[in-house]
Amino acid sequence: MKGLVLKFAMRNNALLCRLHVMTFNKTKAAKILVRSPNFLGDHVMALGFYHSLRRHFADAELTLACPQALAELSSLFDKTVSLTREDRLFPRGVWDSGRRLRSENFDLAITLPASISSAVFLSATGAKTRVGFSESLGSLFLTSTLPWKGVKAGKHKSEHYLDLASWLGIPTTSWKPPKAKNSKTMIVAPGASKPMREWPHFQELLIELSRTYPDWNLQVVGIDPKWESFFSRHALPNVSNLTSQTSISALTELCQNSSLVIANDSGVAHLAASVAGARTLTLFGPGNPDYVKPLGDGAKVLRAGEPPCSPCESPRCRGPYGYRACLTQLSVDSVLEKVRTIVYDSTL
Repeated sequence: MKGLVLKFAMRNNALLCRLHVMTFNKTKAAKILVRSPNFLGDHVMALGFYHSLRRHFADAELTLACPQALAELSSLFDKTVSLTREDRLFPRGVWDSGRRLRSENFDLAITLPASISSAVFLSATGAKTRVGFSESLGSLFLTSTLPWKGVKAGKHKSEHYLDLASWLGIPTTSWKPPKAKNSKTMIVAPGASKPMREWPHFQELLIELSRTYPDWNLQVVGIDPKWESFFSRHALPNVSNLTSQTSISALTELCQNSSLVIANDSGVAHLAASVAGARTLTLFGPGNPDYVKPLGDGAKVLRAGEPPCSPCESPRCRGPYGYRACLTQLSVDSVLEKVRTIVYDSTL
């Protein structure tokens, strides 16, 4: 009996939340806060949600709260709140950074990360209505929640964000980035936010690409310091080292002016395919392409044969089929062959 009462109360709460959101259409002064995902790739995958929100609440004041590194990618919002590393420390930093926004008097606050820290952040802002995905104890700090099903739902992560929009009564909007230009430029992005997703043969690949495409400009981007030693040992006349030299906007422009971006399962791959509209070859290892592959007309995915343990969301490899076999078994030759196919298609 208690279970039925609780289930009825949750459904009633969700209905009231949706009705509250829909009334904002009639209020030009509505103020809405969105807490972005923490990683670049997830932030890009949420672009469909952001576009839908902006179109539906055309007269509202939208504020994006996001990590400092993502603040450049916020053009759909009227205001941006950059969260420092200290602001995101749980619990004190999270609570204090939320309380600093109390004077904004938000009518609605939405969190895209399904985390207790983001839910606490929303609660600290004092927003009247606080919604997001329910996971662990985070739902205790929100006024209404949608269950987070993650990879088990069998759909792309971007669709989860759109599901949240639909649940709130917001019509979802399709959008496409502009197409990148054709030029004899390749972008190589050998890094990833999670080292377990880094393909280990990028240096060998770069040497072969330099030999195979001598009249192309190859540009290496990222923040990995080990590339300094690589360039000190190898004189590659058509390769530029741009590591630690590009902001998000500068990187987007580089990708827009390239014929191909080669990257790991990383934020750069999402930025290239979904924001810059570039042809993108993403090298997947433990990640699940069906769940987190970059979206775009020119987005391609390459994997080695799938070990029985792949895909895997673990932060470390236990190596039952060979340590990081899902990445080490992806050969340089197979990547070069895929590059040749994409380059050939781009010249047609």
